[in-house]
Amino acid sequence: MRKATILTGALAIAASLAAGEARAGVPSLLTQQGRVLTTSGTPLSGSMTVLFAIYDTTNGTTPLWSESQNLTFDDGYFSTELGSVTVFPATLWNGNERYLGVTIGSDPEMTPREDVTSVPYALVAGDVNGDIHPTTVTINGTTVINSSGQWVGPSSGLVGPTGPAGAQGPAGPAGAQGPTGAAGAQGPAGADGAQGPVGANGAQGPAGPVGPQGPAGAQGATGPAGTFSAAACSWVTSAAVSLSSWYTYIPATCPAGLTAVTGGYGYGSWNTVDQCIPIASQRTSATTWQVTWGGPAQTTCSSHTAFTQVLCCP
Repeated sequence: MRKATILTGALAIAASLAAGEARAGVPSLLTQQGRVLTTSGTPLSGSMTVLFAIYDTTNGTTPLWSESQNLTFDDGYFSTELGSVTVFPATLWNGNERYLGVTIGSDPEMTPREDVTSVPYALVAGDVNGDIHPTTVTINGTTVINSSGQWVGPSSGLVGPTGPAGAQGPAGPAGAQGPTGAAGAQGPAGADGAQGPVGANGAQGPAGPVGPQGPAGAQGATGPAGTFSAAACSWVTSAAVSLSSWYTYIPATCPAGLTAVTGGYGYGSWNTVDQCIPIASQRTSATTWQVTWGGPAQTTCSSHTAFTQVLCCP
């Protein structure tokens, strides 16, 4: 078992790094010196592996930072720079208390852990004295002053509240007369004057020439000729009617979908010496014909039959 006597304080410039972004020229390595003696008081000699670790408590088990170095001990003395193997995290030196643990070889970590304290010149790191020379100023990760010295942070809060109004000063001298203003709007129209006398009629001017006659309009196109198919038409004969009068109405009706376009007068047969023949025919409707009968002596036929025919087409 070994024991250690620390000759100089560890982390000699720790307080100067607590700001996170050290200015150029400030070293990021921390000097650690000491002397190691065995339990019998014999100084340690030769090369040994030494583990350095930083904790946030005196008995914590998880270090915030650690690194191993192979050191050569001369009569127990050693001197090294922490952070030369593993760079310190930016958040390690945030102003909270820190403790240094040292483990040599396979021995357990030395106890008690060493408090990380400030060296004399770093005691004023919590404030600023004299001139300061930053390249920029950043608060909580937000740049408020850029590298040109210009304020680039939030604009609110930079101007204080408006103070009370001061007393009114004396009136100044009258200024020079300004330029003439624009013309005003036109006023309303005045009343109509009295009507003047009627002037004499002027001579009538000559008649203008007659304009040329415009061209005649173009003749419209002739419409298509209608169609007629005799094959689609058929004659329809009325029923035979027995007659004994001079005339009668004999209808001949077209089937559904056909229309009577022409027709003829009736004709018949007789059984008397009088010769009964149709002498007149007249269409009275689309499907009805009036037939007048008579003989050479214009006598009444005693008995005859008659019928008519009508041409029915679509």
